[in-house]
Amino acid sequence: MGTDFLVIVIDSRPLYEGRRMAKALDEAGIDTDYGLVNGASYLIQSATKVILGAHSIMADGSVTSRIGTASVALLAKSSNVPILVACEAVKFSDRVQLDSISFNELGDPLELLPTACERSADASLLELRDKLPGNLRMINMLYDVTPAAYVQAAICEVGVIPTTSALVIYHEMSDYTTSY
Repeated sequence: MGTDFLVIVIDSRPLYEGRRMAKALDEAGIDTDYGLVNGASYLIQSATKVILGAHSIMADGSVTSRIGTASVALLAKSSNVPILVACEAVKFSDRVQLDSISFNELGDPLELLPTACERSADASLLELRDKLPGNLRMINMLYDVTPAAYVQAAICEVGVIPTTSALVIYHEMSDYTTSY
């Protein structure tokens, strides 16, 4: 006996990484809705839980992930929807990141310009960039930070744990790998 459920994939520009997830879920026969982060406030209304991916879980339990993740977590938290993070223990860190600016990766600013489908056929990306106002800088931040207080638990190969326990597992794994 199966359980009926719907997966809502919330994606963001410019990389659209959620498209692969939505396609894989659909091919597996799982009912899937797909939308962009700018529509998350609508999509979150029908959610019973939110499962986020993570680039890393920091020592204080905060979660770094693709840009837009913190916005989805904020919406879920304000809607009283529980938030879980799926993350391999190898991504646990002994560092703390207090903001989304320090130690963030920047993507190619040209990725923020309209895609080929959105611009006229005769305008190249470089031509569009050259038409931007002189004082405008495009900043394509790749990651943001979700506070630990927003997340109920992390799901990893060790089990379901509080994100604040990630540091303990990090040290356990470090002890194990350095003892050989």
